[in-house]
Amino acid sequence: KTWMDRPHIRFIGETGLEDPKWYNHKQNDALGYFMWVRTQLAWHKKLPFNGEHLKLMGQLFDYLRAIESWADLDGGHWEEHSAVHASSIGPPLAAVKLFKKVASRDGFLPPCKSDTLDVLEKNLQAALLKILPGEITFPPELARDADAATVFLAYPLEVVDDQLGLQIMDRLKKVMGHIGMCRYRKDSYWCKDYK
Repeated sequence: KTWMDRPHIRFIGETGLEDPKWYNHKQNDALGYFMWVRTQLAWHKKLPFNGEHLKLMGQLFDYLRAIESWADLDGGHWEEHSAVHASSIGPPLAAVKLFKKVASRDGFLPPCKSDTLDVLEKNLQAALLKILPGEITFPPELARDADAATVFLAYPLEVVDDQLGLQIMDRLKKVMGHIGMCRYRKDSYWCKDYK
């Protein structure tokens, strides 16, 4: 299987259609953010779940379980290296936790395997706690102990408690400069207007 066999997370902004170009669609963070935002809309009663949306959410939760997203090497927040990223584990975890609350409040059975949400929550939470306050521990050659992407785990996703959130913020001092901050130490980002 290739990156193109994953759910496609890229689309053409002008049309909303899928972008067919070759791309690393191993983006569990983007998929998780989509699921979390869709569930936020249902939680706040702005866009309640209907049959098609529920079916899609169930399929995506079962998919995240099938690929063992808690140990899946994806492209991460910055779409650079295949690794297990804390910032890619947090968004699906946030989606699972909120979806369980919506299902309970609205009185529907989650449209996925009966234990999928519990399996995801348990494994995603455990994997996240093994990595934080860093971003990558596996593979070891890509280890990253400080990364700006981890701040979103504290807010808005709220998948870490205050103590761990403070540890993440303390760790981010390593990427702060006198004017701003880089994404991570030894950041390789470059373009002609960025020096």
